[in-house]
This record gives sequence, C-alpha cells and structure tokens, in this order.
Amino acid sequence: MDLIFLPSKVKELIEKTASIKDAVTCIRSSGSLTGKSGEGYMVLLPGKIMLYSREFGMEGYDNAVIDITKGISGISLRSEKYDSYIDFDMGSKKYTLKFSSLDEKEVKPLADLLEKQEPKVVSDAGSVTPAVPPQAKAVMEERKISPAAGMAAAMMYIAGSDEKFADEEEKCIRDSILNDEKVLEKAYEYYGSHVYENLIQDLAYIDHQQALCILANLIEVGMSDGLLESVQQKMIWQFAAAMNISEAEYRAFRDVLLAKNQTSLLY
Repeated sequence: MDLIFLPSKVKELIEKTASIKDAVTCIRSSGSLTGKSGEGYMVLLPGKIMLYSREFGMEGYDNAVIDITKGISGISLRSEKYDSYIDFDMGSKKYTLKFSSLDEKEVKPLADLLEKQEPKVVSDAGSVTPAVPPQAKAVMEERKISPAAGMAAAMMYIAGSDEKFADEEEKCIRDSILNDEKVLEKAYEYYGSHVYENLIQDLAYIDHQQALCILANLIEVGMSDGLLESVQQKMIWQFAAAMNISEAEYRAFRDVLLAKNQTSLLY
C-alpha cells in the first residue's frame, strides 16, 4: 500500500524511531495481526521491520520492532488456497499478516530479502529446510496474471466485443487502473494472446471482493459508450457465474451503475 494511506497514528509511531520516507515497503493486513477483526500493518525499513496491530474497540496500536541487521529468523511466508500470509514468531508473541494478491508487489521486497538471507530451520528430525516454503515463493509465479492486470484485460474483452475500442472505453480502462502503464501493458499482452475463457480460468484464485470489484468495472466499461449490448451482458454474466457471484449481486451492481450513468436525466 502507498504510505500516504497509513493511519496518522501509525505514522507518528514510526517517526519516533525512524524516518517514514526510508520505508522500503508497507503492507496492510486483512484484519489485525492477532487474527481478529481490526487492522494491521507491516513496514519494512533498512535494518528492521515494524509491526502495528489494532483490534476493533482498541484505542491504540500494539506494536513490535524486529531487528534484521544480523539476519532474519522467525519470519516465513505461506500460502493457502486463496490467501497468503506472513508469519512472525517473536517467541513470546506471534503475529500473522494476511495479505491479498493485490499486495504481492509490496510483499516482494520482503520475500527477496528472506530468500537472499536463506535462514534455515532445523526440524525435530534434524533435517534443515528453508524458512521460506517453496510453495510460498512460487505463489506469484503460479498466477499468470495479477488481479489488476486481469481486470484491465477483462475490460478489454468487453470493450472489444464489437472488434473496436471506443475512446470512452479506453478512458474507462485507463481510469480503472489509475493509468498505470505497466499494468496496461501486461493486460494488453494477455488480451492479444489469450481468449476470454482463459482469463476467467486464470483469475480463479481471486477472492469474492476482488471478483465484485472486477464485475463492477466490467459493467462500467460496457456502459461507457452509452449502450450495454447483449453480447457484453452475456460475457459479464459468464465472468460473474464463474466467480460464484449471485444473480442478485450482479443485478444490484448493474442497476446502480445504470442509474449512475443516466446523467442525461439531470439536464
């Protein structure tokens, strides 16, 4: 996540011992670092990792500092079906940061650091294994396209269903990814080398909230030239059905965006 989105209280806590502008990366957790509802953050700085966790109802943040100047231990990455985690074992305290695929580029500096340091863990049987599990290292490699690039590519398929991109459709696609040229390039490369059904399969790993976000943008780009054509509606529903989005959810998004785009009613 961008540092500007860090809560002001967390920024104040960081500035007590370090300069926030020196941060290498910052990751927001899906929930508190104790596994309960709330918020959590990890900030990687030169020589140390700073953790902040707050459960709902708490006024302040629990915080911890991990010194990594002499190496890294007690930190590992793991992935499960749709989620990825960073585990911090500090002896008396254990924290877990759950992150989404949207944060993979923010996690990469830590993953690279862990792999470079190659800390070892000796099991009870005496065998030595990497602290970073191979399946966790491969989590990004297994995904052929990121959620952001996947969304942009999906919007291209919808926009290009009539074999041309209208100016309004191109603007809608660019706006959805904040005009990120790298994401746009990856999306266009995928769009030019795969069919729509491939993309739906390759996005099977995204969670429900990510799927809803993509759905909303697919409807938006379909409406951007003034008409949501039947072929576009079928393609959008194809995505929704594959992502287990209910018809009620689909209709709710469609109706809201339809109302939003009827600005002619205001004149």
